[in-house]
Amino acid sequence: MIAQPRILHLRQPATEPTCEESYRSLRILIVNWRCPRNPQAGGAETHLHQIARRLVAWGHRVTVLCSGWQSGNCTEAIDGVIYRRIGTDRSFLWRYRRVYRQLCNYVRFDLVIDDISKIPLAVPAIHQAKRIAWCHHIHGPMLYRQLPAPLAWWIARRERQIPDLYRDVPILAVSRSTHDELATLGVPAHHLGYVPNGVDIQTIQSHRTTKSRTPLLVYLGRLQRYKNVDCVIRAFARIRAATPSAQLVILGRGEDEQRLRNLARQICPEGIDFCGYVDDAIKYRTLSRAWVVMASSMKEGWGICILEANAVGTPVVASNVPGHRDAIAHDRTGLLYPFDDDATMARQITDLLVDRERLAAFRQQGRLWAERFSWERSAVEFLLWVEHFHPELGSVIPQHLRYSLLRHHPRIPLPKPQCQIAVESPLFATAALARR
Repeated sequence: MIAQPRILHLRQPATEPTCEESYRSLRILIVNWRCPRNPQAGGAETHLHQIARRLVAWGHRVTVLCSGWQSGNCTEAIDGVIYRRIGTDRSFLWRYRRVYRQLCNYVRFDLVIDDISKIPLAVPAIHQAKRIAWCHHIHGPMLYRQLPAPLAWWIARRERQIPDLYRDVPILAVSRSTHDELATLGVPAHHLGYVPNGVDIQTIQSHRTTKSRTPLLVYLGRLQRYKNVDCVIRAFARIRAATPSAQLVILGRGEDEQRLRNLARQICPEGIDFCGYVDDAIKYRTLSRAWVVMASSMKEGWGICILEANAVGTPVVASNVPGHRDAIAHDRTGLLYPFDDDATMARQITDLLVDRERLAAFRQQGRLWAERFSWERSAVEFLLWVEHFHPELGSVIPQHLRYSLLRHHPRIPLPKPQCQIAVESPLFATAALARR
């Protein structure tokens, strides 16, 4: 039986603090496969940078050790976060330890974060630095769809070893689905917590615009095999037959792009536009103009693009897989369909395009849902878990943030879904821990 994720409750301050209490400024090292400017960067890198830049803004010093690419600088500061790049995607696993030891000998870090987003690195302990891990999702069988079988087998085997590799390291999952997968693998409950991803609500909503006159559907994400974009194209061909004015815009790039273009030409030669990579402003405006966003992945850690779409009032129809279940309140902010079932996906979207009243309700509920998530809250909750797992570090959160989290953002009960396939969202005062 899987243990329920813990919710740590914070005692409500009696009065608002009148001055800033002292707190410890941490020297933090994050080890992650990629950085947010890597051409192959995805949601894990967005999560890393959004949390790290807020930690820097609150007085902590953050360095990220990651892989590089052909045109990338070896060292770069982005929003105050120092990125130290070595090797490439293929060589990072074999090269990072030497540089990691050099960095730890040069700077006595207080906290080392092992970001499990590609292959579990099992970053070793050095000196007195405390360790904690982030985990986005367990790839499992999905690996065999993306990688050669021997490599997929090796990574899957290493994932199954996570309970042994991280025996003494607390792990924070980004979704309830990932939390449950880690518990199933054998990670003990007292080493597990989770903090949901966030979105930059103010920035996203500043790009809101009017909806397109004719039905506009959008796919947003990398074009990789495991994203199963074939299903989106097949579903759109069915939608186009019922609604000839519908258009599909595909935002993203990846190794599978040419095959997907060929598929689109074969089954739906008109109405599909591949736009490649676009900047955030164009992305948010396109999401805002869309009527529905389509998501078809085999698995996700968390659906950041789902919340981005909800933030501008666009519902999402997504495959019923881990990650999507966490980011969608089924039949409230969007719909879930059985994985790879393009007929059901097409039917759900076609019905939604016709039922304008239901579509409007989804838009309103989606905006309210997205406002429950913010990167500020995620960053504060992360630090609260750090205090919980490593109390010897002392207080690491500015008091006004601790107070604001409780007073101005109380835990709000989520809308209850009308079917069993939706999963209640993770905590909102989630990692709240009282300081003695």
